[in-house]
Amino acid sequence: MPKIIDDYNVSTPTTSTGSINRPVPASPTIITLAAFGLAVVSSSTNVVELEAVVGVQSTLGVPNLLFEIIRDTAVIFSIESSTLAAGENDSISFTAADRNVPIGYHSYQLVVTNLNPTPLLNQGTVVGPITFSGMTIV
Repeated sequence: MPKIIDDYNVSTPTTSTGSINRPVPASPTIITLAAFGLAVVSSSTNVVELEAVVGVQSTLGVPNLLFEIIRDTAVIFSIESSTLAAGENDSISFTAADRNVPIGYHSYQLVVTNLNPTPLLNQGTVVGPITFSGMTIV
């Protein structure tokens, strides 16, 4: 059965590598990279597909970055990335499905934190691009 898009939104704070320089703070502090809202208008429309692409750089050591997607106030998805070597750039991309979403208008945020216990020796920076999108599927 074909997918029918009921609502769609995207947040693209930056479109190219090197266009932003946001150091990733140590946990539990987070920074919001992108955000948008989506409507779920019926009980048959209760799946939201989410996609994110974030360009990051290791500025020192090997950071362990935790990316999370928050719906309203709850974390609904998380993924860790610790593959960066010192001075290396990488593009982190992932897709998530938010199922059984209640009817209503919901805010979605893409956030990141550094889980490394020695953040002064293992620093990471968001360098772009940043794209975060979502669609409500019928």
